[in-house]
Amino acid sequence: MDLEAFETEAYPVYEDLLAERDVETLVTVVELEEPFTREAFEVWERAALKASDAGVDRWALVADGAKALSLRGQIDVGDLDVCTTEERTEAFAWAETREE
Repeated sequence: MDLEAFETEAYPVYEDLLAERDVETLVTVVELEEPFTREAFEVWERAALKASDAGVDRWALVADGAKALSLRGQIDVGDLDVCTTEERTEAFAWAETREE
């Protein structure tokens, strides 16, 4: 999905889900071949801050090594506890583990 389609089609659904449900943890799988642009980082940051404002406290990101490092180091995630990994199973295991 290109950035424009994400912003106009997927992001509004994301906002609705955060508003309608009690979400504590997110797992996002990033499957993009192109490098991130400044605009893409802005969308990721907006998504992270929206999640934090909605009460989400944990966000797992599954991406290839370079993209995972980029996301970890270049966006403000508010109060979210973030796990970046290349493995879906690791992300879901982390997401299911709650520290009380």
